[in-house]
Amino acid sequence: MDARVARPWMRDPKNFKYEHLIAWVKENRGELLAAILTMARAWITAGKPITTGLPALGGFEDWVNIVGSILTHAGLGGFLENLDFMYSQSDVETAQWEAFFGTWHDIIGEEPVTSAELITHIKENPDLRSTLPDIIGDTEAKNYSVKVGQNLGKRNGVQYPTGLELKKAGTSHRAITWKVVKFTDSTSPLFSYKSEVSEVINTQAHKAFENSDKKEDKEDR
Repeated sequence: MDARVARPWMRDPKNFKYEHLIAWVKENRGELLAAILTMARAWITAGKPITTGLPALGGFEDWVNIVGSILTHAGLGGFLENLDFMYSQSDVETAQWEAFFGTWHDIIGEEPVTSAELITHIKENPDLRSTLPDIIGDTEAKNYSVKVGQNLGKRNGVQYPTGLELKKAGTSHRAITWKVVKFTDSTSPLFSYKSEVSEVINTQAHKAFENSDKKEDKEDR
């Protein structure tokens, strides 16, 4: 859904087709469920055609394929087409850290640095300073070095869509060192784990639909 306004949550509900949507849904629950089941059954009767070009959603591939295909078969295209935009608008923190780590990698490269050394780079380089995430944006804050170190620790091993990852690189004079590195799925420590989880979910989903088909066959007989 695209409200085409900057702050959709502030729209006047009196302009909606159903001013009190939740109450309307509860009152018409039976009809809505019947419509949903009719759409699903029509898709099953048609042979469960899978729509191509649906967005990838790690671990939820079957859900995307099934729900997206049911809606497309019913004439409602565009399933999850606004996913990237929604993420970019709602996850401000990730965007800020992506920008910061990108500038860090451009300026410092993959050289390990302590929090104190990173702060020196921040204070000396306006480009790096301008991309500071809000949570560590006040360089004059009390115990700033500790705050930076704590926030880096929370993002250790987090892999960002830009292809960068923050990693602990060891220690220097008893201080933890950090570096921003590039990664690929094939070398990612999370890749095999994600694949295993995805495989389990997919297997369970297929079994659920097979059982549903068997139940329908018995009912038809």
